[in-house]
Amino acid sequence: MGNTDLKPSVLGFGCSKIASLTTRYTTKEVSSTLEQALDNGITFYDTADIYGQGDSERLLGKVFNKQRGKVIFCSKAGLTLSAPQRLIRYIKPFLRSGITHLQSTSKKTTEIREKIEQQCFEPSYIRNQIESSLRRLKTDYLDLFLLHNPPENIISSDEIFDVLDTIKSQGHIRYYGVSCRTHEDAQLCLQRPSISCLQLNLNPGNIESAQELLTTLNNSGYGIIARECLANKQALLHQLEANATDLSKSNLSPACQAINAVLQHDEIDVALAGMACRKHLSDNLKAIVE
Repeated sequence: MGNTDLKPSVLGFGCSKIASLTTRYTTKEVSSTLEQALDNGITFYDTADIYGQGDSERLLGKVFNKQRGKVIFCSKAGLTLSAPQRLIRYIKPFLRSGITHLQSTSKKTTEIREKIEQQCFEPSYIRNQIESSLRRLKTDYLDLFLLHNPPENIISSDEIFDVLDTIKSQGHIRYYGVSCRTHEDAQLCLQRPSISCLQLNLNPGNIESAQELLTTLNNSGYGIIARECLANKQALLHQLEANATDLSKSNLSPACQAINAVLQHDEIDVALAGMACRKHLSDNLKAIVE
């Protein structure tokens, strides 16, 4: 991955939904999916301190506690939870059974969360969140830590990166980077050679326009993680139809075609896919097998 010594699987496991309020699958099923993912060679697990009110990290720590050396943990911090959002963790089991049958719930929950989402990149806060993530993941180091969608003024500030350098020197994180809101923010990150990796919104609808950026990042030694590969499904389907060629000859689902299309770009080290059950896992694996 870039100039690091990390060697992740090209298909990464996106863990934002594995313990969320709208997850339709039992903890047992999700745990089995995580275990089976590792058995099938998926070593990269992308999470964050706020995912599932911290339960995403807790579940990863529980499942991989005895296999820590086989997995790459990537976590993020910078977004914050309000008091009511933190409370949800304790009443989640009671709420989940009443809403999981509603298909629109997940989308509406995400929209509401994004509207009330707040951020904090104070050095003391970031340090505390990293320490909390380590406890939940039952590990003494993160392979990769990312600032979670920081604004431009944070990327341009030395203060937070000085703190990350200190935490890295203490061995609590091996490498750090930025999960970027926009591709313009990624361009700004080029001014910081201490950054090892960037996470970008990349899908078949926008990846061609991002090619120059990807080439620049790759030539500069940055690792690249693609997220939201299935974003904007309408545009995605249109793009896949327009570029039918070899992909149309396979029996891949639209989701697999999207992942496959993103991974055609050699600059990308990891493409993230959400999968909370073994059926999703089995389907997503086809994207890198065919």
